[in-house]
Amino acid sequence: MPDDRIGFVSDNVRSRYPFFGFPDGATFPDLYWSIVHTGMSTAESLVVPPADYLAMIVNSRRANPVLDFRKRYQVEGSAVDLQCHHRALPDGWTAQVRVDVAQLRVRGWVAGTAPRSVFEMLNTVHETERFEALLNRLSLGVAIVGRDRSVRWANAAARFALLGGLGCTVQDGRLVALDAAADIRLGELVQAAADHGRGGFLGMPSASNPTMVSVGAGLSVGDAVILIPPPAPVEAVVRDALGTLGLSPGQCDVALSIVTAGGPAEAAASTGRAYATVRKQLVRIYAVLGLSFGVTSQRALAHLIGQVASIAGARPQQMRMLGYEDC
Repeated sequence: MPDDRIGFVSDNVRSRYPFFGFPDGATFPDLYWSIVHTGMSTAESLVVPPADYLAMIVNSRRANPVLDFRKRYQVEGSAVDLQCHHRALPDGWTAQVRVDVAQLRVRGWVAGTAPRSVFEMLNTVHETERFEALLNRLSLGVAIVGRDRSVRWANAAARFALLGGLGCTVQDGRLVALDAAADIRLGELVQAAADHGRGGFLGMPSASNPTMVSVGAGLSVGDAVILIPPPAPVEAVVRDALGTLGLSPGQCDVALSIVTAGGPAEAAASTGRAYATVRKQLVRIYAVLGLSFGVTSQRALAHLIGQVASIAGARPQQMRMLGYEDC
């Protein structure tokens, strides 16, 4: 109000200053001194004596119809940055809007540019929502964390991966690796990315699906970006492993079809190959795997594929879906 009395306070502002209570007739100087006495603003941060600082901001508000500035407060030992907007109204009142910069979420952390005013922040809400929707459609997990690994934002794929315990999870709001050694290394990578812009990769051991995550620097200092790949389809993992064991792509097709379809005739029908071709491929498969792995029968082949699937991280229900009933 023109006489510095506080005429209206939103619920958000009340929650930000619980120590004040905003009694009837309270003035802006009353709130200011309460903030100083609680330590949210210190004499050191004000640069000039508190009384002089109060006179300066009151005179500045009265002399300038519009003010945009950023203010840092100390709340429970942590710094909180507020983007502030003061606007003089025709009736002599002054509207004051304060927005926590941390609430910018994706735009501030990914775009790397901080808005210069409250109205710029409000104008980017729609842009932020569209950007979040785009990231939520990705199968790639994207998480933004602070140097202390506090999770500031995560897209849908990352939240699913963290809930599923794919090598890492969230405890007390912080990203942690399930493996103790990996957790130590994760902390080192996040700090290096957040403070120095250095990225890296880390394998996350897991009982279900081992995960290789990427840790990179966020565009804002103090942030790191965690990329969590989607779980590879079990069949693709098994196919790749069989190729490593010496089978050709065609032989991998036949080996998987033999296990899932039930026999050479069924494999021929499911792959579209001639029955004789499937039989020849099966003989070659036994020749490749028989010497090293003793695979000379369909049952032995199913057992080997089941072992490969298990090592690759397939869950029992996934193995049953592929027909690995004997494993």
